Amino acid sequence: MIQYLTGSDDKQFAQLAVLLQSLDDAGLRDASAVCDFGLDEAQKRFLLTRGQLAAADPPVPADLGHYWYRKAALVDYARPDADALVWIDADALVIGDPQPHVEAIVADMGAKGQSIAAAPDAAGSSVGDAIARFNVKGADTRRFVSLLHENGMPLARPYLNAGVFIAASRDWLQQYKRIVHSGPEGYLFEQNAFNVAAWRDPAGVRILDRRTWNAHGADLAAIVPSNDGLVCGGTPVRVLHATGEPDVHVTGIDVDLVLPDRKVSVKLRVGFRPDVAKMQADLFVKFVVQNRDALVGIL
Repeated sequence: MIQYLTGSDDKQFAQLAVLLQSLDDAGLRDASAVCDFGLDEAQKRFLLTRGQLAAADPPVPADLGHYWYRKAALVDYARPDADALVWIDADALVIGDPQPHVEAIVADMGAKGQSIAAAPDAAGSSVGDAIARFNVKGADTRRFVSLLHENGMPLARPYLNAGVFIAASRDWLQQYKRIVHSGPEGYLFEQNAFNVAAWRDPAGVRILDRRTWNAHGADLAAIVPSNDGLVCGGTPVRVLHATGEPDVHVTGIDVDLVLPDRKVSVKLRVGFRPDVAKMQADLFVKFVVQNRDALVGIL
């Protein structure tokens, strides 16, 4: 079976609701779960009742700081019977039912001996260009550069975005975990380690079409409605990822929902275009309305 996983702490729960509703609409509730990255007790009970709470086994050490360390331990949250994992960041959502397309990708990955599938980052740069861009921002990239040199990795490889990926190998996931957990926090440290783990074996990497599987950044301005959902550059969008430059690609909006027994007010990160923002807000409202009683004290 293929398991769909995301992760959240207590502060991201409203954003997570958008993704959960999209997974419900796609018929993926039973196949999906939320990794506990620091949820509060009420949130955990809610997800447990839905059959969607994933706890790490063995537990992730409590003294680790950033929740990206928990994301890197994805292999410990996964169901033992999962043949492949689809990771989707909590600030994303699925469009339509991606399952048959994911199944075809996983089958082809197995036939070709591929371990990991991901899309290039929306900046469209190589690993070397990404490092140069990070340095301009004043980020400390020394560990990333050191890992690349230690493994003899050419800097011309595409810099991959770790917001959405398909993993067909638990051994690969263990490697990803080891690299992240062996170093300190830093600028995009988890995503940088993801690239190191991926490009150790170039033949094991499958490049996904970003516009379809991880539409983010500048893609968010190029998305248009279609009869079947959304398209970007003529390509169907199956996962929309609300990340990019603030007030250029994404923005924050306040959503105020008046229910018979209470008012729900949250802030969501959404695509900068009004139609994309409305789609995300509508999914949030639908989730709250459909789960109104269960969300008392949570939302």
